[in-house]
Amino acid sequence: MKKTVFILFTVWTLCVLAACGGSQTGAKVTADGVDVDLTQMNATIMYAELSNIIYMPDDYVGKIIRMNGTVVSSVDPETNITYHAVIIRDATACCASGLDYVLADGQEYPADETDVTVTGEFELYEEDGFFYCQLKDAIIDA
Repeated sequence: MKKTVFILFTVWTLCVLAACGGSQTGAKVTADGVDVDLTQMNATIMYAELSNIIYMPDDYVGKIIRMNGTVVSSVDPETNITYHAVIIRDATACCASGLDYVLADGQEYPADETDVTVTGEFELYEEDGFFYCQLKDAIIDA
């Protein structure tokens, strides 16, 4: 019995590892030029892909990313700069993650707690010696 369980576990592990090969982002470009469309994924996969984006940002720089979630904003009291982000939750709603975004000129930021879909170019920027991720020239999809 132990040997059967070991063999099944080994086969399962190999299948999981094989599924991780290929494209680093696991994404394909959509007809409208979006490289990573998180809106087309279930909550678990969307949260996992966002984790990949955050933990391996160099793989995503310059890619167009679309995601939907809840808007939050905060003001840095030292600089008075307002930061805007879209937050997503995993399937069990126990964990949350998100990305900052900067809207393209001419767009207004939605109110906090609004559910939106945002599309923008992923970039890294440096501030006070630290690197951060954001979607630049983002648009809020209607």
